[in-house]
Amino acid sequence: MNRLAVVSLLALATSCAAPDRGMRPEHGRLAVAWVRHSPERIALCEQTYRAATTALRHEAALARTGLPLPLAVVVDVDETVLDNSSYNAGLVKRGEAFQPTTWASWVEERSAPAIPGALAFARTAAELGVTVFYVTNRTVAEEQATRDNLRALGFPLQDGGDAQLDVVLTRGERAGWEGSGKGPRREAVARTHRVVLYVGDDRGDFPVEGPESFGEGWFVLPNPMYGSWARSLPPDA
Repeated sequence: MNRLAVVSLLALATSCAAPDRGMRPEHGRLAVAWVRHSPERIALCEQTYRAATTALRHEAALARTGLPLPLAVVVDVDETVLDNSSYNAGLVKRGEAFQPTTWASWVEERSAPAIPGALAFARTAAELGVTVFYVTNRTVAEEQATRDNLRALGFPLQDGGDAQLDVVLTRGERAGWEGSGKGPRREAVARTHRVVLYVGDDRGDFPVEGPESFGEGWFVLPNPMYGSWARSLPPDA
């Protein structure tokens, strides 16, 4: 996911901030409040992960021994499995925009809770022998803290006892992975696994090639706080 946030006065981005497109401060407050306090948001997340789990069980049941590649799911991290609304709430409270330094400090705290439904989904995947790959635009410098946060919550970080299997794929971790586009990282996963599901909160978390398959192999979560959608906001939004 491109970390392009609508929090406070500016959009949120891990690499560079987008220009202010007329977003009013109250938009950021309402977006964060909805994420942190709305029962509908919890229901939507749980509903999405429940549907994704049903689809995953179906795919796993169809799998047969002797397949050339093991099964995998690809999930985003921020606002897909980890909830960063506390960080965004702090920005709103202080009247600040996203900054890489404050974001890095938040990541280092390793205190983001799990998105509703995410942990049960990931654990079910592991039980079914399906590897969970976390493809994130957090930077390689933030990878260890991200791993620690995920591990502390109980997310599976490797499958089949293979300690050499890297399932947390960060921006800049390898040559060609410097940009926020996730295509090269998805391609790396597809070389060793058959990806049966994608879960994310931004269109960039899903393949650009082929027909869209939301609700089948692709499952999207709500995130009104930030996202690539902010690029298309009209000046009077």
